[in-house]
Amino acid sequence: MEKQKIFGIKIREQVYRDFFVSVHYQYADVRNVHRQAGINSFDHSARFELLLNY
Repeated sequence: MEKQKIFGIKIREQVYRDFFVSVHYQYADVRNVHRQAGINSFDHSARFELLLNY
């Protein structure tokens, strides 16, 4: 049986009136990938964004 645990956090901060900075982190732990015993996957993902409204 495949089991997945996914955890993530996203932080967005307003720097100026129409300018934002965002950081996103995600961790995924998958056990028995594609239902094959003993095959596991641990993934990390990080993203940095600059957002501008106009």
